Amino acid sequence: MPEAAYQKYIVTPQASKFGRCNDTGCYLFVAPAEIIERVVADSRREGGHDPAALGAALGLPAKNFEGPLRMMVLDVGRVGVCVRLPVDSDPGVWKCTSAEDTSCFKQGGYTAGGIPELMVIDAPVADTTIIDVP
Repeated sequence: MPEAAYQKYIVTPQASKFGRCNDTGCYLFVAPAEIIERVVADSRREGGHDPAALGAALGLPAKNFEGPLRMMVLDVGRVGVCVRLPVDSDPGVWKCTSAEDTSCFKQGGYTAGGIPELMVIDAPVADTTIIDVP
């Protein structure tokens, strides 16, 4: 999550849950911590990280990963939150604009970059470890 979004959506409102919220809950895409940590480590460059490398791995535009980031780590087994495969109607889904579009949501539990992903509903901020990604 970009630092500005973290401040706007988590810190300033003192949010109790992560994700894109609507009247049914807060929806958050998640992936195994060890895989994301490896992707972040592989994206490290002198003075920061490579937004294009993160975007390619997660199947999102590089611009989503520009500037300082915050990585949220949540042990979903310990916390006991609702976890399921994401669907294309979930808030925050990056919709495909054409059949050739590769940086968008695809059914099946993997990002366009091949990283396993799940949807967590109502991820508690209090049970999350926040890690700075310069």
